[in-house]
Order: sequence, then structure tokens, then C-alpha cells
Amino acid sequence: MEIFSLIPIKILFIFLAGYCWKKLFEVARHQNHEALAKFMLSMSFFSIVLSVFSSGKIYPYGISTDLFVFAIFLGIFLGFSNPRKRNRPVLYLSLIIPTSVTFIYISHFFIVGGALNKDTIFALLQSNPRESLEYAKSFISLLVILGTLVFLAFPYVFMRNLHDKNANPSPLLKLSSVVILCIFAISVSPVERGLFTFPVHSYIEFKEDSMELKEREAEYSKIKKEEYSFFKNKSGEIYIVVIGESLNKYHMSLYGYQSDTTPKLQEMYNQGELIIARNSYSNYPLTIPALSQALTDANQRNTKNHTNSQGIIRVLNKAGFSTHWIGNQPLSTSYDMMLGLVAKEAMNITLLHDAKFGTANSNLRRFDEELLPYINKALDEHRNGENTVIFVHLAGSHTDYCKRYPEDFEFFKAPISERIWTRIIDGGLGKSLECYNNSVRYNDTVVSTILHNLKERLGSSKVGGFVYFSDHGEDVLRGAGHSTSNYSQAMVESPAIFWLSEQYKVLYDKSFSNLLENKEELFPNDFIFDSIIGMTNISSDGTTLKKIYCNECDIFNSKYSLKEEDAWTMHKKKKYTPANTPR
Repeated sequence: MEIFSLIPIKILFIFLAGYCWKKLFEVARHQNHEALAKFMLSMSFFSIVLSVFSSGKIYPYGISTDLFVFAIFLGIFLGFSNPRKRNRPVLYLSLIIPTSVTFIYISHFFIVGGALNKDTIFALLQSNPRESLEYAKSFISLLVILGTLVFLAFPYVFMRNLHDKNANPSPLLKLSSVVILCIFAISVSPVERGLFTFPVHSYIEFKEDSMELKEREAEYSKIKKEEYSFFKNKSGEIYIVVIGESLNKYHMSLYGYQSDTTPKLQEMYNQGELIIARNSYSNYPLTIPALSQALTDANQRNTKNHTNSQGIIRVLNKAGFSTHWIGNQPLSTSYDMMLGLVAKEAMNITLLHDAKFGTANSNLRRFDEELLPYINKALDEHRNGENTVIFVHLAGSHTDYCKRYPEDFEFFKAPISERIWTRIIDGGLGKSLECYNNSVRYNDTVVSTILHNLKERLGSSKVGGFVYFSDHGEDVLRGAGHSTSNYSQAMVESPAIFWLSEQYKVLYDKSFSNLLENKEELFPNDFIFDSIIGMTNISSDGTTLKKIYCNECDIFNSKYSLKEEDAWTMHKKKKYTPANTPR
């Protein structure tokens, strides 16, 4: 057993923190800063409460670290608290730095409605600065700005009554001893979860995950040599798989939403062309965790880790398909590494903006309609003797919602008073319902256009199919986005829509009839992998099928089944229950 795991050692660290605070209070009384010392100690206790609330558990080293951090900065303030103006920046920072962490936690709870958690920290570490800034701006409101200004101004309350020139000198030896002792205690104690160590703990986990993915990327050439017996007896077929972003199905009139957000898809559905999975949902409310299972054979029914699973594009390549990945989201950052491992196996890759692949580079957000020429080009390049699958990854309804569509798609408009309240005062653009609904209506146009172009290429004699699903939903009504720190089922209420050509229905009549029979069943998007295999009618030997294919997860299979008591989301952390009313 490691010495640091012993309870007496943990208690010793807490007593050591108490000793440091006792010495600091002695100096604070000597300098007439007892009120500041009480404030900083109160903030450290408040930080401990926040850390317990965030992690759901008390960690002794985390508690002592929070106490030590505030003690260090109080010691710095007391050591520099004299009337010299040149010391004022140090005094200001010594109060702002420790309390800023507490302020960030409180702000996160105020904006999102939930405690800062590992998913949030991972998202910050994984996203590029531009995306993080855009997301943050979506939830900035006047109340947040005012709160920030008050926070930035509070140090002056304690700085206005600094010592005069006749004050007793600071006991620098005592202060420096306390500060050094606190720093030493932090450096030797294990990284246990506390307000200040929780981000560090999460960063360590993030780096471990990143290393695992890098190792898999390095071994990809070896993995590619593995022999899987996939084959396809028919040729000349074309399929398109469109991946949406942040689309809550209950904001689609196609799923019963009161506003007309999907007129084009609705028209196709009324004509009997579309098949809708009414009880579809997402396996996770964040893009990469959701797609890491949707596009690999890892799912809620097996125990596989997505980092050691087979990607759907590799399977299609093995079966002789010509594969394309056309995206309006990047693949080159650490955040997108898992998605990139799957997507970059496509024979043809086109990205509107991406630093690594260098195709159509741009630092600006591009509208999804700009993908259409590339999709049409892939359709035009299809040869009659080959099978083709085109994956399209949209920006969809990602925050900032108001930037996801051109100006001429501003169909829904809220009263000016409501817009001022939601966008400026209350919650920022992340609570802009009309912008979100406009992005859904624009998405309807883009998706229906892609499907229309596919139908034109197939005509009446060719075999093909179309699947649209979203990575996850969005909680627009609460203004919570899709943050797992304030999870709601709205964040996983995502759509799944199918279209099959007339020739497909004749050639693969059993697959078609199975889809019709299963369309009302619960359908999580981590079953997309198996359903694409079923839709394309890829064949394989029994051994391979046992390894990576689940016929009970394939909505095109007669054995498809998912009972409500077996339906999970959040990677088996939360049960999923079909909504009786739209959320």
C-alpha cells in the first residue's frame, strides 16, 4: 500500500493546512487585514464545497490543496501589502487568481445550470480556440458581463486601506516560510480531486486518452493488414450517410414540432418516400463520444472500447466500396482524433476547413450548402461497375445557432423585446430559440437537396439508399446546449431518417420490409454501424460477423430488438425512456 493512501497521512495534510492558516491569521491581525484573511478562508471552504458538489465525493488531498492554494496567495498579499504603487498589480493578482477558479465554477453553473465536470474540461482541452470562443460567446449575457465586472472590481475593497508609511513591517520570514511550506505540501501530495486539482486530474486523463489514440494511430498500418472477409455480390449501388449536428428531433415538424421547421422533408414523407425512426436517440450528448460508437462496432450491447473497434469505412473498403468523407467540421485536432481515425480511412476526403488535410482551407465557418458541389462531384465520379458510399458531416445546428444559416433563411423571428431579453440580458445566443429553429429549417433544405441529387443520379433503374442521423440533440429551451453537467433527455433526442430507391425495395425486399417493421422500435445511433452494414447488404463469413456485427442492432434485420428496459444513453450511465411529449 502506498504511504500516501494511508488515512493518517491525509489527516496530517489537513492539519498542516490548518497550521499555515493559523500563522497567516497572526500576520493578518498584525497588519489589520483580518477581514481579508477571513474572506480568503471562507472562499477556500466555499471552493471545497464546490469541488465536492462537482465530483460527488470528498477527497482529503483535494481539500488540503484548496486550503493551501488560498493560503499561498493570502501570504503573497500580506507580504506585499504596503503603500507602494508598484506592488498593487501583485496585490490585485494575488486576490484575483485563486478566486477566479471559484468564479469560473459558479459562472459555469449559472450559465449552463450544472457543475463543471470532466466532459466540459475535455471539451475545452480538445476544441480549438476559435470554436471555444464561439461556444462561450453563445452563452454570454448582460448578467454574466455584470457579474464579471463585479468580480474584477472586488479586490479594490481590500486594497483601499493598505498600510500607511508608519505601519509595522511585514514579517517576511514567517510569510515566506508559510508560502514555501504550502507549495511543498502541494507538490508532494497526490493529485486528488479538488477545485484546483480537478482540472489537473482531468488533464491527466485527457493526455492518457490522447496517448491511447496516438498509439492506435501509429499501429494503423498493422491493423489494416488484418484480414476480414467482407464482400458484396451486387455492383453499381450508391449510398449517402449524412451526419447532422446538435439536432433535437422534437424541433423538427417531421417529428411533430409545432413550427414548420422541416417543410421539404415533410413533403417527401407525405409522399411516402421517407421512413422515420420515431424512437431514435443518441448514445451520448457530445459529438466525439457519440460518433465514436455510431461509426464503430462499439455499442451499448457489447463491452468494446471504441479505440479498439473497427470503423465502418474500413468495413466498406474491405467489401469493395468506393468511400468518400465530405465534411464541414475539422478532423485534425486532438478532439477529433477518434473521428479522424475512422474518417481518414475513406478513399477520398474533402473538408471545407482543416489544417491537417489541407483541402479547401479556411478559418471561417462555412455554410453546409458549400458541401453540395463536392457531394455532386463524388456522385458524378461514380462508375457503374462499382459501389459507392458517401459520408457527409454537417455543421448543422451547432452553437452559435445564428451563424449556421445565411441571412435569407431567417424565417422565424421573435419579438424585439424577447430577443433583447434572451440574447442580451438573460442567457445569450445559446437561448435563441428562433435562431435554432432557423438552423433546423436551413438544415432541412441542405439535407433534402442532398437526397434530391442522389435520387436524380439513381434515376428509376439504380439501387441506392440514404441515411440521416444526428450525433446528439440540444436542450434549447433551457439554454443548456448539450452539456453533460446539466444533462437532460433533450440532449439525446436525435433523429434518424431513411430513404431507399425503388429498385432497392425490389432487390432487397426483405431489408426494406424489416426496416418498415422496426421503424417504431427504439433506435440508438450507436446501432448505425450495424445498420449501414444491413442497408448495404454486405456479406461476410461467420467468424467476422461474430466479431463485429450484431444482427439485433441492425434495423434492417428481422432480429432487430431493443426493449425499453435495455435502452441506455450516456454510455450506459443513464436509462433512456421514450418521450410521451416533445422535449
